[in-house]
Amino acid sequence: MSNSLKGTLLTVVAGIAWGLSGTSGQYLMAHGISALVLTNLRLLIAGGILMLLAYATAKDKILVFLKDRKSLLSLLIFALIGLFLNQFAYLSAIQETNAGTATVLQYVCPVGILIYSCIKDRVAPTLGEIVSIIFAIGGTFLIATHGQLDQLSMTPAGLFWGLFSALTYALYIILPIALIKKWGSSLVIGVGMVIAGLVALPFIGFYRPISRLVLIFSLRLQALSLLGLSLPIQLSLKEPV
Repeated sequence: MSNSLKGTLLTVVAGIAWGLSGTSGQYLMAHGISALVLTNLRLLIAGGILMLLAYATAKDKILVFLKDRKSLLSLLIFALIGLFLNQFAYLSAIQETNAGTATVLQYVCPVGILIYSCIKDRVAPTLGEIVSIIFAIGGTFLIATHGQLDQLSMTPAGLFWGLFSALTYALYIILPIALIKKWGSSLVIGVGMVIAGLVALPFIGFYRPISRLVLIFSLRLQALSLLGLSLPIQLSLKEPV
């Protein structure tokens, strides 16, 4: 199988999987899971799996990578902007609209990638690329307004998050190019996802139940040390009340 065909198949499979993940995300958010919590779960679980894969296939490379400060700084930027913000923006767009609309809005991202490539390589876009940009912008306009210039067919928040997810998706593709060439995709994406997931943890309030448990057990053990076994147990009988 040629590299071109393999790359095409992988792209198609990735696109289908991304669409299914959006639909799954919509279902979960409809049943009470917030976009932020779901973002965190996706990043940590997927990142952990990829890190295990990277560890199994390139254990020595991980240690070298973790000592490369320049690569780690680039990875941190990618993790926060390309991974966390993209996941959160996409799921927020789904929450405000629906999976289909959010996915279509996100795929305006080739416009940003094309502009970046033209500036980076100092080349003008071809006629076909210009036409593609016009169609992409026109399609976004029709989705957002249904052809009515004086109103939106979705909430302003839905349009914002959809277009913001397109921007961050473009950055998700552009930012790790050099890192992936040097270290491989499993290592870069895996570590990046875990970093992004860990950064997001304080914002979902995971520490609240943990801190309550720490306080409860600390107070009880301190009471036992001061009062002995009998009295604290008797006093704890008030809990059902």
